[in-house]
Amino acid sequence: MYQSYIKSYSTNCFREHVQESIVLNTQRKKLYRGLTEGQSDRIFTTLIASEVLTLAPATVFDLKARRFQRQGMDLLCHELMSMQRVPDFGEPVAVTDRFREVNWKFYKTRLEIAVRNRNAKSLRTICVDAMAELRDMPKYYCMLRHLFESIYRFGFFLPLRSEEAKKLGIDSPEPLLLDIVRLHLLGLEGSNRLDLWCHPIQEAGVPILFSELPDLLQDLESPELLPLKS
Repeated sequence: MYQSYIKSYSTNCFREHVQESIVLNTQRKKLYRGLTEGQSDRIFTTLIASEVLTLAPATVFDLKARRFQRQGMDLLCHELMSMQRVPDFGEPVAVTDRFREVNWKFYKTRLEIAVRNRNAKSLRTICVDAMAELRDMPKYYCMLRHLFESIYRFGFFLPLRSEEAKKLGIDSPEPLLLDIVRLHLLGLEGSNRLDLWCHPIQEAGVPILFSELPDLLQDLESPELLPLKS
Protein backbone atom coordinates (compact mmCIF):
# COMPACT_ATOMS: atom_id res chain seq x y z
CA MET A 1 0.00 0.00 0.00
CA TYR A 2 2.88 2.37 0.74
CA GLN A 3 5.42 1.35 -1.90
CA SER A 4 6.12 4.98 -2.84
CA TYR A 5 7.02 5.85 0.75
CA ILE A 6 10.22 4.99 2.54
CA LYS A 7 10.02 2.00 4.87
CA SER A 8 12.91 2.09 7.31
CA TYR A 9 12.25 -0.84 9.64
CA SER A 10 10.16 -4.00 10.01
CA THR A 11 9.44 -4.06 13.76
CA ASN A 12 10.44 -2.15 16.91
CA CYS A 13 10.48 0.76 14.50
CA PHE A 14 10.50 3.60 17.03
CA ARG A 15 13.18 2.08 19.25
CA GLU A 16 15.43 1.24 16.28
CA HIS A 17 15.07 4.81 15.03
CA VAL A 18 16.19 6.22 18.38
CA GLN A 19 19.03 3.70 18.74
CA GLU A 20 20.35 4.59 15.28
CA SER A 21 20.31 8.25 16.24
CA ILE A 22 22.23 7.58 19.46
CA VAL A 23 24.92 5.67 17.55
CA LEU A 24 25.20 8.37 14.88
CA ASN A 25 25.38 11.26 17.33
CA THR A 26 27.93 9.48 19.50
CA GLN A 27 30.16 9.16 16.42
CA ARG A 28 29.56 12.72 15.28
CA LYS A 29 30.26 14.11 18.76
CA LYS A 30 33.88 13.01 18.39
CA LEU A 31 34.18 14.50 14.90
CA TYR A 32 32.77 17.89 15.87
CA ARG A 33 34.86 18.14 19.02
CA GLY A 34 37.95 18.86 16.92
CA LEU A 35 36.18 21.35 14.68
CA THR A 36 34.73 23.34 17.57
CA GLU A 37 37.48 23.00 20.19
CA GLY A 38 35.02 21.17 22.41
CA GLN A 39 32.22 23.75 22.17
CA SER A 40 29.91 21.16 20.60
CA ASP A 41 30.26 18.66 23.45
CA ARG A 42 27.35 19.97 25.53
CA ILE A 43 25.11 19.95 22.45
CA PHE A 44 25.72 16.29 21.69
CA THR A 45 25.78 15.29 25.36
CA THR A 46 22.34 16.88 25.85
CA LEU A 47 20.98 15.49 22.60
CA ILE A 48 22.16 11.95 23.29
CA ALA A 49 20.83 12.10 26.87
CA SER A 50 17.39 13.11 25.58
CA GLU A 51 17.49 10.25 23.07
CA VAL A 52 18.38 7.75 25.79
CA LEU A 53 15.39 9.00 27.80
CA THR A 54 13.20 8.55 24.71
CA LEU A 55 14.05 4.84 24.52
CA ALA A 56 11.53 4.03 27.28
CA PRO A 57 8.45 5.62 25.65
CA ALA A 58 9.65 4.39 22.25
CA THR A 59 9.59 0.82 23.56
CA VAL A 60 6.07 1.32 24.92
CA PHE A 61 4.85 2.70 21.60
CA ASP A 62 6.47 -0.21 19.74
CA LEU A 63 4.66 -2.69 21.99
CA LYS A 64 1.36 -0.91 21.32
CA ALA A 65 2.09 -0.90 17.58
CA ARG A 66 2.69 -4.64 17.56
CA ARG A 67 -1.05 -5.34 17.80
CA PHE A 68 -1.55 -3.51 14.51
CA GLN A 69 1.49 -5.12 12.92
CA ARG A 70 0.14 -8.58 13.72
CA GLN A 71 -3.03 -7.64 11.86
CA GLY A 72 -1.18 -6.62 8.71
CA MET A 73 -0.39 -2.93 9.28
CA ASP A 74 3.32 -2.01 9.35
CA LEU A 75 2.60 0.82 11.77
CA LEU A 76 5.47 3.23 12.63
CA CYS A 77 7.77 1.66 10.05
CA HIS A 78 6.97 4.30 7.42
CA GLU A 79 6.25 7.12 9.84
CA LEU A 80 9.82 7.06 11.17
CA MET A 81 12.79 7.41 8.83
CA SER A 82 16.11 5.63 9.21
CA MET A 83 19.06 7.74 10.34
CA GLN A 84 21.06 5.98 7.63
CA ARG A 85 19.59 8.61 5.31
CA VAL A 86 21.39 11.52 6.98
CA PRO A 87 23.77 13.61 4.85
CA ASP A 88 27.47 12.86 4.86
CA PHE A 89 29.53 14.56 7.55
CA GLY A 90 29.93 18.17 6.49
CA GLU A 91 33.13 20.17 6.46
CA PRO A 92 32.99 23.89 7.44
CA VAL A 93 31.31 26.11 4.85
CA ALA A 94 30.53 29.81 4.57
CA VAL A 95 27.10 30.64 6.03
CA THR A 96 25.15 33.59 4.64
CA ASP A 97 21.83 32.87 6.39
CA ARG A 98 20.71 35.66 8.72
CA PHE A 99 19.74 34.27 12.11
CA ARG A 100 16.65 35.44 13.98
CA GLU A 101 14.75 33.96 16.88
CA VAL A 102 11.60 31.95 16.14
CA ASN A 103 8.48 31.95 18.29
CA TRP A 104 8.21 28.17 18.62
CA LYS A 105 5.60 28.52 21.40
CA PHE A 106 3.18 30.03 18.87
CA TYR A 107 3.34 26.89 16.76
CA LYS A 108 3.25 24.57 19.77
CA THR A 109 -0.01 26.11 21.00
CA ARG A 110 -1.63 25.72 17.60
CA LEU A 111 -0.39 22.14 17.27
CA GLU A 112 -1.74 21.24 20.71
CA ILE A 113 -5.18 22.45 19.61
CA ALA A 114 -4.94 20.42 16.40
CA VAL A 115 -4.04 17.30 18.38
CA ARG A 116 -6.94 17.83 20.80
CA ASN A 117 -9.26 18.17 17.81
CA ARG A 118 -7.68 15.14 16.11
CA ASN A 119 -7.26 17.29 13.03
CA ALA A 120 -4.50 15.87 10.82
CA LYS A 121 -4.97 18.54 8.16
CA SER A 122 -4.42 21.30 10.73
CA LEU A 123 -1.31 19.51 11.97
CA ARG A 124 0.11 19.55 8.47
CA THR A 125 -0.88 23.16 7.76
CA ILE A 126 0.72 24.45 10.97
CA CYS A 127 3.92 22.51 10.28
CA VAL A 128 4.10 23.91 6.75
CA ASP A 129 3.71 27.43 8.20
CA ALA A 130 6.52 26.75 10.68
CA MET A 131 8.82 25.27 8.06
CA ALA A 132 8.10 28.19 5.72
CA GLU A 133 9.28 30.59 8.44
CA LEU A 134 12.50 28.59 8.78
CA ARG A 135 13.04 28.33 5.04
CA ASP A 136 15.40 31.31 4.75
CA MET A 137 17.57 29.93 7.57
CA PRO A 138 18.42 26.47 6.16
CA LYS A 139 21.64 26.11 8.20
CA TYR A 140 19.97 27.15 11.47
CA TYR A 141 17.15 25.67 13.58
CA CYS A 142 17.92 22.14 12.44
CA MET A 143 16.28 20.47 15.45
CA LEU A 144 13.08 22.51 15.31
CA ARG A 145 12.81 21.88 11.58
CA HIS A 146 13.34 18.17 12.16
CA LEU A 147 10.49 18.02 14.69
CA PHE A 148 8.14 20.00 12.45
CA GLU A 149 8.97 17.71 9.54
CA SER A 150 8.34 14.66 11.70
CA ILE A 151 5.00 15.99 12.98
CA TYR A 152 4.02 16.76 9.38
CA ARG A 153 4.95 13.19 8.44
CA PHE A 154 2.71 11.78 11.17
CA GLY A 155 -0.07 14.12 10.05
CA PHE A 156 0.43 12.85 6.51
CA PHE A 157 0.09 9.20 7.50
CA LEU A 158 -2.76 9.65 9.99
CA PRO A 159 -5.60 9.59 7.40
CA LEU A 160 -3.83 6.90 5.38
CA ARG A 161 -3.55 4.63 8.42
CA SER A 162 -7.20 5.25 9.39
CA GLU A 163 -8.29 4.27 5.88
CA GLU A 164 -6.05 1.21 5.98
CA ALA A 165 -7.58 0.17 9.31
CA LYS A 166 -11.06 0.34 7.78
CA LYS A 167 -9.98 -1.92 4.93
CA LEU A 168 -8.40 -4.38 7.38
CA GLY A 169 -11.45 -4.26 9.64
CA ILE A 170 -9.42 -3.26 12.71
CA ASP A 171 -9.32 -0.36 15.14
CA SER A 172 -7.79 2.88 13.93
CA PRO A 173 -4.25 3.60 15.20
CA GLU A 174 -5.09 7.32 15.33
CA PRO A 175 -4.92 7.58 19.17
CA LEU A 176 -1.49 5.95 19.20
CA LEU A 177 -0.15 8.20 16.44
CA LEU A 178 -1.50 11.32 18.14
CA ASP A 179 0.19 10.29 21.39
CA ILE A 180 3.49 10.19 19.52
CA VAL A 181 2.78 13.67 18.15
CA ARG A 182 2.24 14.79 21.75
CA LEU A 183 5.67 13.39 22.58
CA HIS A 184 7.09 15.48 19.74
CA LEU A 185 5.48 18.59 21.20
CA LEU A 186 7.18 17.97 24.52
CA GLY A 187 10.49 18.10 22.67
CA LEU A 188 10.02 21.51 21.04
CA GLU A 189 11.42 23.56 23.93
CA GLY A 190 14.56 21.42 24.23
CA SER A 191 15.02 21.45 20.46
CA ASN A 192 14.87 25.24 20.39
CA ARG A 193 17.44 25.37 23.19
CA LEU A 194 19.81 23.13 21.23
CA ASP A 195 19.33 25.27 18.14
CA LEU A 196 20.26 28.41 20.09
CA TRP A 197 23.38 26.66 21.39
CA CYS A 198 24.25 25.61 17.84
CA HIS A 199 23.82 29.09 16.37
CA PRO A 200 27.29 30.55 17.06
CA ILE A 201 28.96 27.32 15.91
CA GLN A 202 26.89 27.24 12.72
CA GLU A 203 27.53 30.94 12.15
CA ALA A 204 31.24 30.12 12.13
CA GLY A 205 30.60 27.72 9.25
CA VAL A 206 30.43 24.39 11.10
CA PRO A 207 27.26 22.56 9.93
CA ILE A 208 26.47 20.98 13.30
CA LEU A 209 23.14 19.08 13.27
CA PHE A 210 22.56 20.17 9.67
CA SER A 211 24.53 17.07 8.68
CA GLU A 212 22.97 14.82 11.32
CA LEU A 213 19.30 14.89 10.35
CA PRO A 214 17.57 13.35 7.30
CA ASP A 215 15.07 15.19 5.11
CA LEU A 216 11.80 13.69 6.36
CA LEU A 217 9.75 15.10 3.48
CA GLN A 218 11.82 13.65 0.64
CA ASP A 219 9.36 10.86 -0.28
CA LEU A 220 6.10 12.73 0.36
CA GLU A 221 4.22 14.10 -2.62
CA SER A 222 1.62 16.64 -1.54
CA PRO A 223 0.39 19.99 -2.91
CA GLU A 224 0.66 21.26 0.69
CA LEU A 225 4.45 21.09 0.41
CA LEU A 226 4.73 23.12 -2.80
CA PRO A 227 5.34 26.43 -0.94
CA LEU A 228 8.45 24.84 0.58
CA LYS A 229 9.80 23.63 -2.76
CA SER A 230 9.13 26.63 -5.01
